[in-house]
Amino acid sequence: MAFDVDTNYHLSRALKYTNNLSLIKQEPLEQRNYYDLEDGITDEARRYMKELGLVNPGGNSEPIILPQNISLEIRKLMNQSIEEFGFNAFLSNMISLNRNFTDIRSDICKNKVYNKNLPKCSIIIVVHNEDWMLFMRTIHSVLLRSPPELIEEILIIDDASDKDWLHKRLDEYIKKIPKVRIIRSFVRIGIIGARNLGSLNAIGPILVKTLPMLEVTFVKIKCSIIIVVHNEDWMLFMRTIHSVLLRSPPELIEEILIIDDASDKEWLHKRLDEYIKKLPKVRIIRSFVRIGIIGARNLGSLNAIGPILVSLDSHVEVGPGWLEPLLDRFVDNKKRLVCTKLTGINKETFKPGFGSSAANSINAMNWRLDMNWINHKDVQGYVPRPDFDPIKSVSTPGAGHAIAKDFFMDLGLNDPEYGMWGGEDVELGLKVWLCGGEVEQIPCSWIAHMYKSHTYKTYGKSYRWNTGRMAEIWLDDYKRYYYRATKTTPDFGNITARLELKKKNNCKPFKWFLDNLDSHVEVGPGWLEPLLDRFVDNKKRLVCTKLTNINKETFKPGFGSNAASSITAMNWRLDMNWINHKDVQGYTYGKSYRWNTGRMAEIWLDDYKRYYYRATKTTPDFGNITARLELKKKNNCKPFKWFLDNVYNIPIPDEIKDPPTP
Repeated sequence: MAFDVDTNYHLSRALKYTNNLSLIKQEPLEQRNYYDLEDGITDEARRYMKELGLVNPGGNSEPIILPQNISLEIRKLMNQSIEEFGFNAFLSNMISLNRNFTDIRSDICKNKVYNKNLPKCSIIIVVHNEDWMLFMRTIHSVLLRSPPELIEEILIIDDASDKDWLHKRLDEYIKKIPKVRIIRSFVRIGIIGARNLGSLNAIGPILVKTLPMLEVTFVKIKCSIIIVVHNEDWMLFMRTIHSVLLRSPPELIEEILIIDDASDKEWLHKRLDEYIKKLPKVRIIRSFVRIGIIGARNLGSLNAIGPILVSLDSHVEVGPGWLEPLLDRFVDNKKRLVCTKLTGINKETFKPGFGSSAANSINAMNWRLDMNWINHKDVQGYVPRPDFDPIKSVSTPGAGHAIAKDFFMDLGLNDPEYGMWGGEDVELGLKVWLCGGEVEQIPCSWIAHMYKSHTYKTYGKSYRWNTGRMAEIWLDDYKRYYYRATKTTPDFGNITARLELKKKNNCKPFKWFLDNLDSHVEVGPGWLEPLLDRFVDNKKRLVCTKLTNINKETFKPGFGSNAASSITAMNWRLDMNWINHKDVQGYTYGKSYRWNTGRMAEIWLDDYKRYYYRATKTTPDFGNITARLELKKKNNCKPFKWFLDNVYNIPIPDEIKDPPTP
């Protein structure tokens, strides 16, 4: 009997692992309310639901369709909420924290058989003044869709939130939830600092090996899920938490750690404190000054107790079976960064964008060091693979990724000299690849993400600072292409420490990235399991989920959007973007973003950082990078040239592939 190549591939894999008795078939992945979570809808919201004739709004991934004859009062309330939060928080308050999602995974993903012993993780969530319901849906989605045994903790990093609901209310709320704790920064440290804080404090080994066609093997690994929040809408935030609780195996979660980044919304204080008392594994850490998403994630990472750190935005909803595929990747390799697939949530109807071309997308970057998306099937040398296999990626979006805490600590966390926002996703991908790890997207792990209208408008300088540092640190001689692309000469500060860290880690040069990465991208139940799976054979991985949008008006998850066919990428400005999306080079970046990318260039781009300066046309002040360079050296990180040669799949001009002449 003759077999075609594809059939032979599957048959050989199946035969090889047929006798693996430690493998178990998944239970049906309907939404699992392990914790008897409340829906969070207030009496006032129910009154407006009745007036609008809405029944179970946003349920089953359906958009919210409003009648034509809306009262002036309701229109005013909707407009006010859009102005404050960047989406229709008024309608968000009517959506259950435990709303069901359509399961868009392939039949292969749904029927995968897993080993009984996945690694646990710490899920780190940075929050700063997030809307209550949006934030709570983040937490609930983790609790509802993650196996409890996989979660070491959910670690909330409060980045100096001043919203009252992110203080006492949040503290009270997480008391109800096991494994959730909160760390607060009383000054704003930003998303990068907050994620570092979460990573340092996480207790799980993975900071939230593909086998036969329906099998994956892993050892027991728990995770800490870290969620950073700042002034998030209550219902949006609560749906994040509830989705995690409803769709994650409890045994995989060490904790859910909320990092409150100096929120000043009342619902993120006393109300949140009271609410999380009801939730399992949830705790909160508060920063009373704004530290930003980068600082808040660092804070969460430092405090997480799980061995795996899973970082989530505070305005996402995880899909069914999201956690197991993530943790599975850490069984054989702790040096992995794995990420979920992303889809959007419509800002008007709140419908998730399930079913989009996002499934075919991977992250990439350009010479501006922006992250963007490309369709992995369009990459030269593409070889068709099973649609559940992990996909090699350059970087990872911050909305949903997992990394082993020990590996993340060895890499020096996120650059602590980065500004509030921008560039950290590209830098993390670069240093994982150059310092001995792997970056993967996990097709069987999905997350729906709410893209707001005004989230990053104030961080232009920070973005360019950050990418400037990235070019100087990682691009080696190729940094000149970054400077050419950004048309700037950034002031990226002192990068000595970061260069020493790069040397300490024996990181490869950027030329290795250009020379050695395969010219094709290999295509690879639940959102978390596929991420953790990538750490089984290699802990030096940074993995990320796929993202999709949540519509800001209807709250329909945007599954089925272009995100499925996209990957993150970067350019010489060290911007992160999606390759199959619109070019973002004309974006007006803030001071924080440029600071962060400046540090990234100085630490990771080696001689290629000159291209960062050419692209940005700035000379950023990137601060002292000595410690980061030492950490890079300690970890024997590869030079940026290795990243260009081995990881970056986008065609690069011939002049860039060889180190430029000074």
